[in-house]
Amino acid sequence: MSLHCPLSYHTLPRLYFFFDVEKGEHFLNSEQSHYLYNVMRMKKGQKVRVFNQIAGEYLAEIKDIKKEKAVIFLVSRIKDAPLLVKQCPVLAFGMIKKKSMHLIVEKAVELGVSSIEPLVMDNVQVQKIKEDRLKKWAIEAVEQSEQIFVPGIESPTNLETFLDKKKGKRILWACERSEEKIRGAPAKKLKEVFKGIKERPIFLVGPEGGFSERECDLLRNSANIIPVDLGDSILRAETACLMMLSVYRAIS
Repeated sequence: MSLHCPLSYHTLPRLYFFFDVEKGEHFLNSEQSHYLYNVMRMKKGQKVRVFNQIAGEYLAEIKDIKKEKAVIFLVSRIKDAPLLVKQCPVLAFGMIKKKSMHLIVEKAVELGVSSIEPLVMDNVQVQKIKEDRLKKWAIEAVEQSEQIFVPGIESPTNLETFLDKKKGKRILWACERSEEKIRGAPAKKLKEVFKGIKERPIFLVGPEGGFSERECDLLRNSANIIPVDLGDSILRAETACLMMLSVYRAIS
């Protein structure tokens, strides 16, 4: 079965949800129904695409549609879910404001991550985030980027807990500010680091205010941390995240 959609399918709306392929008929939730009916102005008999990481992707036809209620039935399989999932990186970063957080989640999904892990750090400006909002953003990005798998969205935690969970796994620490680079081993260039890492990388990026001195000391004293130099410029948190992911994708 081909893993590439025929060109004509790309014009069809694409929805992520779990369905039983043995059942031909399925009810969409109110949000999906609203999107098809009010936003896309779709009618009975028109086609959509539905997918998830277990069933793969299917062509479906709208059997009935109203303002907040749509019924579809599966027509044919477009592509299978891959049997093997590529070793995609993990992205952990200090929580930032909603608009920038949305950008990170959206672009990280497009560039291919297996997990997104927001951290509550000393210099963050945002202490809380709605996890269901992050999940929604991730699903929207998967739908638009023609992918199958939705990355995991971890609950916000602090740096100590994050490091404890990742013991024994190498973490690439994005060092930008001078206080983050002093008193430690020289930070390595991204491409140099990637050459020596065979397992999926874990990227760690600080918040808008950077890593605190306490956090820098914690990272310097962790044996599995690899300081990475992102250049002389001070990058915004979202830029640093996307730079690391882009370079990794370009050489992997």
